[in-house]
Order: sequence, then C-alpha cells, then structure tokens
Amino acid sequence: MLLIFSSTLSKKSFQLQLFVEEMKRRGLPCVVVDVHDIATNTKFSIQHSNDGAFLFEDGQKIISPQKVYVMNVWRTDSIIRLPPDFDKPQLIRNRVSQFVNDIRFIFEDCMWVPGRIEDIERADSKMRLFKEAVSCGLNVPRFTIDSPHYDGKFGIPVYKKSLGYPFSISYSKQMKKEVAVITTNLLVDKESDSVGDGLLWQWQAPILSSKQIRCHVVGNKIWSVMWDRGVCGVEDYRHTSNIKNEVINWKPHSLPAEISSQILKLMKNLSVCMASPEFLVDKNGDYILIDLNPCGDWYGFFSKIQRKEILDSIIQLCC
Repeated sequence: MLLIFSSTLSKKSFQLQLFVEEMKRRGLPCVVVDVHDIATNTKFSIQHSNDGAFLFEDGQKIISPQKVYVMNVWRTDSIIRLPPDFDKPQLIRNRVSQFVNDIRFIFEDCMWVPGRIEDIERADSKMRLFKEAVSCGLNVPRFTIDSPHYDGKFGIPVYKKSLGYPFSISYSKQMKKEVAVITTNLLVDKESDSVGDGLLWQWQAPILSSKQIRCHVVGNKIWSVMWDRGVCGVEDYRHTSNIKNEVINWKPHSLPAEISSQILKLMKNLSVCMASPEFLVDKNGDYILIDLNPCGDWYGFFSKIQRKEILDSIIQLCC
C-alpha cells in the first residue's frame, strides 16, 4: 500500500490524477491524503489498538503503508479551503498540523519518497541548499540574504524574492477576513521604498541569463528541458508566464555530465531521491543552481513522452 501526501490548491491536479490513474491501471493500491481534505471533513482518522496503528478512510481500515510518497510540500499554514462558517482558522490549522505529525510519527519506519519530511524541508531551505551545493562543486548566486531589511551592503540592485510557496495567508482589515497574498519576483534598487516593508524577504544577486533549465531527477535518472529566451535578463519563467502571460517553450536538453554528477551528489548529501532542480545559464555559459525543488512539479514542464518515462520511474521507486 502506497500512501500519497498531496496538497492541491485546486480540486484537480493533473499530476496527481495521472499518477493515481496509472497506479489503478497496474493494480497497485494507493490512498491519497490531501491536507485540505483533512481540514474540511473527517474522511481520515488514525486509530490504535493492540493490533497496531492504522489510517482509516471513511471508516474503513487501510493497511499500514510500506511506502509514503510526498508529492507536494505539505504547508498546513497555507490551508485556504476551510469548513464553511469556521471562525477559528488557526485552530483548525493547528489540529491539521498535529494530525500530519501523527501520521509522520506512526509511519516513520516506512520508506519516504523523496525523503523524510525533515529532509525535504532541509533540501527546500535555500541557505542549506546553497551551502551543500557549493561543497559539491556547483555554482550558486553570488550572495543570498534572508532578512526583513536590506542595508545596501553590496551597493548594487538585488533580485527580491518572496519566501514561502505559493502564497502566504494574511488578514485583510479592509475585507475583514483571511486572504491568500501572492507576491512576485522583482528587481529592485536598494533605494526602493518597497524594500524596507518589514516583511521577511529573500534577496539574491541578479543573474543575467539567456537560458533557464528545469530538470527532474528520480534516483539516478535525470530529465531536463530548456527555455531559451534569446536575450540576457533577470526574469524567470514564472514572471514571464504568470505576469506577462507569455508562452514558455520548453525544449529537451542534455545536462553536462559534470553537472549531472554534482546534482546526484548534492541530492545524496541532502538525503532526497527525487527533485526538480533549476539552473540559469549565464552569458559565460556557466550553470548556476537557483533551486532544488525536492517535491517539484514535473507534469507542467515535460513532453508527453518524458512524463510517461518520469511516471514509470516514480512508480518503480515507490512500489
């Protein structure tokens, strides 16, 4: 039995749907636990008896899983589908967080893919990621700062990035309710009024690049695609796609052997067996790692043939 942790913001995830349908086609049992499902209904429960601890779904006992696939990073602080008329959102988030921890603890002897929650969180931390990446020989941004304030130490414009994905929950005094606040990546000057807003931000040295690489790694297998925008700039594909509404054309790409070897070494050091690394290629042709994405999306970047290969590899790893 495979237990799948998913955290879909909408009620439909093409990646999750494809995975579950293929599992069913192969006759492989699995159950999906979505943090939003836990928040909005009592479909799942954990029960313990002298026979052991089990996860129940709709009152039916599910055999304790042998493996757990964390398809998405589970952010219980970003639950937006709350029960109707629920006036204590933080209370339900705390309860969901405890339930998640109970699942983690009772099934901690299972194999977790791409890794245990704490390993995923460690690999998702930019500061820890870049520290390990440098030790593996990879290039990373020249400097990265996590702070509410930027003092202009480097004396040059910086790339301002929001911390937290894909949004933060905040309270709107005007609307008198919680709202999902979405921020975008910006190139800002150190004198900009938007810098000292008191919020926690991440600043990085701007990387002038003409190409962006998106990979997906399963075990020792690596797939990669490239977006070639033709001119050097600092915008990433999210800004181009989501803000400028331009179509991104990802093409198959072969990573240099040295980069592939360094990525596999990095993932081994971080104890994760699957990830979606991202690189920028600067004007000198150097690959600069900007993210690892241990629970990264693969459906939206790769061709149908590549998705089938990735899907097969993940199922083989999980089952």
